[in-house]
Amino acid sequence: MKYADFLAFLAPEGKPPVADPELTQELLSLAHLTSAPPWVKTMEEVLKYHREYRRVLESQPKIKIVETAKDLQNDNIKVVLGLQNPPENADLVKLYKEGIRITTLAYEGKNQYGSGFADLNGELTQEGWLFALSCSRAGLILDLSHASHATVREILQYAKKMHLPIVASHSGLYSEYDHPRNLPLGIMRHIVDCGGIVGIPTLTFILHGWDNDLKPFFRHLYGVLNICGEDSVVIGGDGPYCTQDLGEWERHIGELSKKLDTLGKFKPRFPHHPFALNTPRRMEVLEAEMKKRGWLPSSVREKILSKNLFKFLERNLPQG
Repeated sequence: MKYADFLAFLAPEGKPPVADPELTQELLSLAHLTSAPPWVKTMEEVLKYHREYRRVLESQPKIKIVETAKDLQNDNIKVVLGLQNPPENADLVKLYKEGIRITTLAYEGKNQYGSGFADLNGELTQEGWLFALSCSRAGLILDLSHASHATVREILQYAKKMHLPIVASHSGLYSEYDHPRNLPLGIMRHIVDCGGIVGIPTLTFILHGWDNDLKPFFRHLYGVLNICGEDSVVIGGDGPYCTQDLGEWERHIGELSKKLDTLGKFKPRFPHHPFALNTPRRMEVLEAEMKKRGWLPSSVREKILSKNLFKFLERNLPQG
């Protein structure tokens, strides 16, 4: 099977994207990567980080940056570049020309476009409407993960009319665990009704209050499958494809938390992924766990672990 992850890191978050020597196309065939950290704010900073990130990727023969649907046919590890926090006064045409294909609208707090999850009632702004419309015109996919529920609902009212491809690349189910980063079932269903897909993360702290095992991940996955159907759910793990020393991993998460949890709403903890996924074989682990549970036929597992993301990107990336 070819595995596809709707949000991944080739190395620990915030580190240069150098692929683990063990990582092969068989372990990760397709992934959406964040090319600039969420704490950078301006176009200049985003482009600086993005260009260096891209340079490191292009220096690795086994990596292929995907910019068109045709690139999905490549045999290397294929990566689609995106942003989890758009810059102020974003030039979306410029970002598209630089190779970015996916962007969120907000990350944690309010910005000029709308609100992140720290204020679930924070609304979309006039600039946010223009941002969404500009995404459609530029050819960018809009990722609704991290945005507030109110901001997401407003976007969804007009997504079809704007011909705007929308997704939630890495969001859990709010009714399963009410972390503000998660989305209500009605929103997830609406995303699918608009032609989008939903990625389920493996982040421990947004899936359960204290359980760091894989059980919460599967409860969210089952719940979203029941709502969205087998053709619209993917893995959006939000984790690195490498093996980390546990002490170094814990220190790194502590350092990242200071930069990412500025409003105290994230509440990350160690481990932020189940220990079983501390490996470049994390998708193999998820597939093995699915088989062990015996609740899904192989055809549905293949859709979730690979086919659904490939098909969505084939439909929504430029044909090249």
